[in-house]
Amino acid sequence: MRFSILCGRVGILFLTGLALTGCINVPELGERNLGALRDADYPELRPLGPLLGTQTDPREQSQDLSDNLIARRASLEARAASLRGEVLSPEDEERLKQGVTE
Repeated sequence: MRFSILCGRVGILFLTGLALTGCINVPELGERNLGALRDADYPELRPLGPLLGTQTDPREQSQDLSDNLIARRASLEARAASLRGEVLSPEDEERLKQGVTE
């Protein structure tokens, strides 16, 4: 029962999306400004090496990532250990047990 309702809703959403794609105005290229494009020079070709920049060694990247994760783990473990400590001192705990006296 629920599966058929879900299929019906998905079908309606699909058909709505399909109908909306018919409302898009796609510009026609036709012969507009093609003369300027035909007479244009080819773009300057450049080698990809300098554009991509320098690449680091994957082993070095892996070691840097590993060192970073180890440092983050140690930091989080230290933070968790500090949160596990006593929240109240024994004096404060005793004072709370006595309650409000006014």
